[in-house]
Amino acid sequence: KKGALLLLVLAGVAGAAIGGLMTWHHDVQMFGDASLQGGLIGCEASEAVNCDIVNTSEYSEFLGIPIATWGIATYLLVAGLAALAAAGRQAVLKILLAIGVSATLYSGFLFGISKLQLNYVCAWCMRLYGINIAIPVLSLLAGAWSAPRPSGKAIGTTMAAFLALLVLLSAGAVA
Repeated sequence: KKGALLLLVLAGVAGAAIGGLMTWHHDVQMFGDASLQGGLIGCEASEAVNCDIVNTSEYSEFLGIPIATWGIATYLLVAGLAALAAAGRQAVLKILLAIGVSATLYSGFLFGISKLQLNYVCAWCMRLYGINIAIPVLSLLAGAWSAPRPSGKAIGTTMAAFLALLVLLSAGAVA
Protein backbone atom coordinates (compact mmCIF):
# COMPACT_ATOMS: atom_id res chain seq x y z
CA LYS A 1 0.00 0.00 0.00
CA LYS A 2 2.72 2.49 0.93
CA GLY A 3 4.58 1.73 -2.29
CA ALA A 4 1.50 2.46 -4.39
CA LEU A 5 0.98 5.72 -2.50
CA LEU A 6 4.60 6.74 -3.04
CA LEU A 7 4.20 6.01 -6.75
CA LEU A 8 1.03 8.13 -6.75
CA VAL A 9 2.92 11.04 -5.20
CA LEU A 10 5.67 10.64 -7.81
CA ALA A 11 3.10 10.34 -10.63
CA GLY A 12 1.44 13.53 -9.41
CA VAL A 13 4.73 15.41 -9.33
CA ALA A 14 5.74 14.09 -12.76
CA GLY A 15 2.32 14.98 -14.18
CA ALA A 16 2.53 18.50 -12.75
CA ALA A 17 6.00 18.95 -14.29
CA ILE A 18 4.79 17.74 -17.69
CA GLY A 19 1.72 19.97 -17.36
CA GLY A 20 4.04 22.90 -16.65
CA LEU A 21 6.07 22.13 -19.77
CA MET A 22 2.91 21.83 -21.85
CA THR A 23 1.45 25.08 -20.43
CA TRP A 24 4.70 26.88 -21.22
CA HIS A 25 4.71 25.41 -24.74
CA HIS A 26 1.07 26.38 -25.31
CA ASP A 27 1.66 29.95 -24.17
CA VAL A 28 4.86 30.38 -26.20
CA GLN A 29 3.25 28.96 -29.33
CA MET A 30 0.09 31.03 -28.93
CA PHE A 31 1.41 34.32 -27.54
CA GLY A 32 5.20 34.21 -27.40
CA ASP A 33 7.99 35.79 -29.33
CA ALA A 34 8.52 34.06 -32.68
CA SER A 35 12.16 33.38 -31.75
CA LEU A 36 10.98 31.11 -28.91
CA GLN A 37 8.54 29.14 -31.02
CA GLY A 38 9.32 25.79 -32.51
CA GLY A 39 9.42 22.11 -31.76
CA LEU A 40 9.01 20.87 -28.23
CA ILE A 41 11.82 18.76 -26.83
CA GLY A 42 10.71 15.15 -26.47
CA CYS A 43 8.09 15.53 -29.19
CA GLU A 44 9.62 15.13 -32.60
CA ALA A 45 7.09 15.91 -35.35
CA SER A 46 6.24 13.08 -37.73
CA GLU A 47 3.32 11.91 -39.85
CA ALA A 48 1.47 10.89 -36.67
CA VAL A 49 2.94 13.13 -33.96
CA ASN A 50 2.82 16.92 -33.69
CA CYS A 51 2.71 18.55 -30.26
CA ASP A 52 2.53 22.04 -31.79
CA ILE A 53 -0.73 21.33 -33.59
CA VAL A 54 -2.33 19.42 -30.71
CA ASN A 55 -1.21 21.83 -27.99
CA THR A 56 -2.45 24.92 -29.84
CA SER A 57 -5.65 23.53 -31.35
CA GLU A 58 -9.10 24.82 -30.50
CA TYR A 59 -9.32 21.82 -28.14
CA SER A 60 -6.22 22.82 -26.15
CA GLU A 61 -8.14 25.12 -23.80
CA PHE A 62 -11.18 24.79 -21.61
CA LEU A 63 -12.89 27.94 -20.38
CA GLY A 64 -9.95 29.93 -21.76
CA ILE A 65 -7.40 28.02 -19.65
CA PRO A 66 -4.92 25.62 -21.27
CA ILE A 67 -5.86 22.02 -20.55
CA ALA A 68 -2.29 21.50 -19.38
CA THR A 69 -2.86 24.09 -16.64
CA TRP A 70 -5.93 22.18 -15.48
CA GLY A 71 -3.63 19.16 -15.46
CA ILE A 72 -1.08 20.84 -13.19
CA ALA A 73 -3.79 21.50 -10.60
CA THR A 74 -5.07 17.94 -10.92
CA TYR A 75 -1.64 16.35 -10.56
CA LEU A 76 -0.66 18.52 -7.59
CA LEU A 77 -3.94 17.50 -5.97
CA VAL A 78 -3.19 13.84 -6.68
CA ALA A 79 0.25 14.16 -5.07
CA GLY A 80 -1.22 15.91 -2.03
CA LEU A 81 -4.06 13.42 -1.59
CA ALA A 82 -1.67 10.48 -1.94
CA ALA A 83 0.53 12.04 0.76
CA LEU A 84 -2.55 12.43 3.00
CA ALA A 85 -3.47 8.79 2.39
CA ALA A 86 0.07 7.74 3.30
CA ALA A 87 -0.33 9.72 6.54
CA GLY A 88 -3.42 7.68 7.41
CA ARG A 89 -6.33 9.55 5.79
CA GLN A 90 -7.58 6.49 3.94
CA ALA A 91 -10.90 8.01 2.84
CA VAL A 92 -9.08 10.19 0.30
CA LEU A 93 -8.24 7.01 -1.64
CA LYS A 94 -11.79 6.98 -2.98
CA ILE A 95 -11.36 10.61 -4.08
CA LEU A 96 -8.10 9.64 -5.81
CA LEU A 97 -9.89 6.77 -7.52
CA ALA A 98 -12.62 9.12 -8.77
CA ILE A 99 -10.05 11.63 -10.02
CA GLY A 100 -8.14 8.86 -11.78
CA VAL A 101 -11.20 7.39 -13.48
CA SER A 102 -12.32 10.87 -14.59
CA ALA A 103 -8.84 11.77 -15.87
CA THR A 104 -8.60 8.48 -17.76
CA LEU A 105 -11.99 8.98 -19.42
CA TYR A 106 -11.06 12.55 -20.36
CA SER A 107 -7.76 11.28 -21.77
CA GLY A 108 -9.72 8.90 -23.97
CA PHE A 109 -11.84 11.81 -25.20
CA LEU A 110 -8.75 13.93 -25.92
CA PHE A 111 -7.01 11.04 -27.66
CA GLY A 112 -10.08 10.61 -29.87
CA ILE A 113 -10.09 14.33 -30.72
CA SER A 114 -6.37 14.18 -31.51
CA LYS A 115 -6.68 11.18 -33.81
CA LEU A 116 -10.03 11.93 -35.46
CA GLN A 117 -10.14 15.73 -35.62
CA LEU A 118 -6.50 16.85 -35.62
CA ASN A 119 -4.95 13.74 -37.23
CA TYR A 120 -1.98 13.99 -34.85
CA VAL A 121 -1.14 12.94 -31.33
CA CYS A 122 1.06 14.74 -28.85
CA ALA A 123 3.88 12.64 -27.38
CA TRP A 124 3.78 14.51 -24.05
CA CYS A 125 0.00 14.15 -23.90
CA MET A 126 0.42 10.39 -24.36
CA ARG A 127 2.77 10.35 -21.37
CA LEU A 128 0.11 12.15 -19.33
CA TYR A 129 -2.48 9.62 -20.47
CA GLY A 130 -0.25 6.91 -19.03
CA ILE A 131 -0.05 8.76 -15.72
CA ASN A 132 -3.83 9.19 -15.76
CA ILE A 133 -4.33 5.45 -16.21
CA ALA A 134 -1.87 4.80 -13.37
CA ILE A 135 -3.86 6.93 -10.90
CA PRO A 136 -6.89 4.63 -10.54
CA VAL A 137 -4.73 1.51 -10.76
CA LEU A 138 -2.42 2.71 -7.97
CA SER A 139 -5.38 3.95 -5.94
CA LEU A 140 -6.89 0.47 -6.07
CA LEU A 141 -3.55 -1.12 -5.16
CA ALA A 142 -3.36 1.25 -2.19
CA GLY A 143 -6.77 0.06 -0.98
CA ALA A 144 -9.30 2.49 -2.47
CA TRP A 145 -11.91 -0.22 -2.93
CA SER A 146 -12.09 -0.98 0.80
CA ALA A 147 -11.32 2.55 2.04
CA PRO A 148 -14.01 4.37 4.02
CA ARG A 149 -16.30 6.71 2.17
CA PRO A 150 -15.04 10.32 2.23
CA SER A 151 -17.17 12.87 4.05
CA GLY A 152 -18.91 15.69 2.23
CA LYS A 153 -16.48 18.04 3.94
CA ALA A 154 -13.48 16.12 2.55
CA ILE A 155 -14.96 16.22 -0.95
CA GLY A 156 -15.72 19.93 -0.62
CA THR A 157 -12.25 20.67 0.68
CA THR A 158 -10.74 18.73 -2.23
CA MET A 159 -12.81 20.69 -4.74
CA ALA A 160 -11.90 23.99 -3.07
CA ALA A 161 -8.20 23.06 -3.11
CA PHE A 162 -8.43 22.20 -6.81
CA LEU A 163 -10.12 25.51 -7.64
CA ALA A 164 -7.61 27.46 -5.55
CA LEU A 165 -4.72 25.76 -7.36
CA LEU A 166 -6.34 26.45 -10.71
CA VAL A 167 -6.88 30.14 -9.90
CA LEU A 168 -3.27 30.52 -8.70
CA LEU A 169 -1.89 28.73 -11.76
CA SER A 170 -4.10 30.69 -14.15
CA ALA A 171 -3.10 33.97 -12.54
CA GLY A 172 0.54 32.97 -12.92
CA ALA A 173 0.01 32.16 -16.59
CA VAL A 174 -1.52 35.60 -17.18
CA ALA A 175 1.28 37.45 -15.35
